Amino acid sequence: MNRRSLGALVAINAILLAALVVVSLSAAPAIAQFGLRGDYVMVAGDVTGRSDQEAVYILDLKSQKMITLLFDTRTNKLEPVAGRLVSNDLRVGPSR
Repeated sequence: MNRRSLGALVAINAILLAALVVVSLSAAPAIAQFGLRGDYVMVAGDVTGRSDQEAVYILDLKSQKMITLLFDTRTNKLEPVAGRLVSNDLRVGPSR
């Protein structure tokens, strides 16, 4: 390998390294939901009286809808149980 080809390889590597630095520093953050449809909160917990099932509550903060799922540890399957509009629960009514 002569000096000219070695210099060309070093220059190409320097350009590629600079391009890698630029791309990695200016990368956009990853977005899990396409179109930013909602912000979600998921909470898991035990179910009283059911030792082989766990409850999973998923709340969409934008639409204020919540669904409840039961996770069966024997079959590793999720079963939808109920859903509701949480904003109806948060309305303040007349005091009694």
